[in-house]
Amino acid sequence: MLQGPEILVILLVALVVFGPERLPELARKLGRWTSELRQAAREVRAGLQAEVDAVTQVADEITGPVKEAKEALSDAAGPVAEVKDALDSVTKPHRWVGPKPQSGPSPEDAMRDLEAIEAGRATTIGEPETEPTDDEPPSPGSDEGEDGPATDGGPVSA
Repeated sequence: MLQGPEILVILLVALVVFGPERLPELARKLGRWTSELRQAAREVRAGLQAEVDAVTQVADEITGPVKEAKEALSDAAGPVAEVKDALDSVTKPHRWVGPKPQSGPSPEDAMRDLEAIEAGRATTIGEPETEPTDDEPPSPGSDEGEDGPATDGGPVSA
C-alpha cells in the first residue's frame, strides 16, 4: 500500500510530465476507470455468489430426500430389530443359561438328549447315540441274541 510521501512523489512526477492543464482531466479519467473497475468487480462477485447459491440450492434439493430417507430407515430400524429379536427367540435352539452342574450330564448332553426326545428317537440318557454295525456284536444288555431279535412279546425298538 502506498503511503503519504510516495503519493506526493508520484503526484509531483505526474505534474511535471503532463503539465498543469492536462492533470485535472487525467485525474477525472483515472477516477472513472477506478469506479468502472469497482463496478465490474461487484458484478463478478454478485455473479459468482448467484452461482454458488444455485449450486447450494441443488445440493440441498438432492440431500434433502436422502436425509428424509435415512430418517425413515432409522425410524423403521427399531421395529425391525424387535421383530428380528422375537423371531430369533422362537427359531434359535435353546441354550443352557443356568449354572454348570457339579455332577450328571453336561448341559450339551442334556440338550442333545432333549433334541433326540423331541425328534422321537429316544436314547439312553447321557449316552451318545450310536448305531451298531454289522461287524460289532450286539451289546450284552440288548434283547438281540445270535438268533435274531427276542420274541418275548415286548416292544421292539426300530
